[in-house]
Amino acid sequence: MPGDARALLAALAQMGVACDVETEGGLAILVPRATAGFPGSDLRVELVRAARQAGFANVALELRGAEPTKALSES
Repeated sequence: MPGDARALLAALAQMGVACDVETEGGLAILVPRATAGFPGSDLRVELVRAARQAGFANVALELRGAEPTKALSES
């Protein structure tokens, strides 16, 4: 059963996180409106918890327009 995107958006708004939510079955894809200053790991745990409470099995962060990082093999 797919998750509830509206419930997740409401939970994110309560946390002060400005994201769009796209869904793909049980996957919630969070697309931050700004990648600079996106929440750190503590808040990301809460994002996953909110997604699970809204009925999603998995969460992905899509950082559109973010600077690509070096691949591990390039280090």
